[in-house]
Amino acid sequence: MIMSDFALQEFWVEHGRERCLAAGETLFRKGDAIEQLRRVEHGLIALVRPLPQGADLNNSVR
Repeated sequence: MIMSDFALQEFWVEHGRERCLAAGETLFRKGDAIEQLRRVEHGLIALVRPLPQGADLNNSVR
């Protein structure tokens, strides 16, 4: 674990901001600069990675 639960909660209180996404909206793409830490409070996030053969590798996270 990188941060304790307390430190992580304090980080969110101090630096967090809420963002609501519409169904199908893209949160980030492969190759984007890492500028933010993201936390999913509720909903479903689909992680999609295009494969060289042209298909997609899909994983969903609640």
